[in-house]
Amino acid sequence: MLATQRISATNLLLASLPHKEYQSFLAFCEPVELVSSEILGEPGKRVRYVYFPINSFISLVAPIDSQTSMEVGIVGNEGMLGLNLVLGIKFSLLRSLVLGTGIALRMDADRFLQIYEKCATLQQKLKAYAYVRMTQLSQTAGCNRFHVLVSRFARWILMTRDCAHSNEFHITHEFLSNILGVRRAGITEAAGMLQKKKLICYIRGHLKVLDRIGLEVVACRCYQASKATYKKILG
Repeated sequence: MLATQRISATNLLLASLPHKEYQSFLAFCEPVELVSSEILGEPGKRVRYVYFPINSFISLVAPIDSQTSMEVGIVGNEGMLGLNLVLGIKFSLLRSLVLGTGIALRMDADRFLQIYEKCATLQQKLKAYAYVRMTQLSQTAGCNRFHVLVSRFARWILMTRDCAHSNEFHITHEFLSNILGVRRAGITEAAGMLQKKKLICYIRGHLKVLDRIGLEVVACRCYQASKATYKKILG
């Protein structure tokens, strides 16, 4: 088990529980290290564990066909992976891919359901989070259809920055093209536009945010709308 001091940070969703319920829930969790590119779930596969990221973050990817996929969300320390269990679905609907290496709290899916059924406060919080996720998913669908790539790319960078709690992270052209549903040439062009404005530096897969406020100006309104929804529903 990882040392206690390594999880001094917290998952915001769990931390919003009353102290007694929070401590009781933590007693059945184990801290685990998630590694970049690790697959935690596949469509149609049974959910074995739920995860509450601390400083790791997970990409939720929807397969479109045998060769195409698109990211529809990111889970960081604001939420959980395995939310479908709350809806009574024990199988994954999306591919869950670790995007940022770090620590998460993990619990056996059956144990989670036992605790969930007995804790009204946890039910309330997770139902509210489920609403937030559904709102964000519908917003992402509209964003992917109607907003220009450079604005979507700026939004994705900001979302990932928030989850990574860092201005720097590693991401390849190939992965970006898959999660944003565009050709690699499109990623090159969008990254070039942001670099020209001195908002980011992107070299050999290493992306660094230079001007967060400038990125927010370029990003589509979906970024702020998503944050506002979370704050309104979950505080």
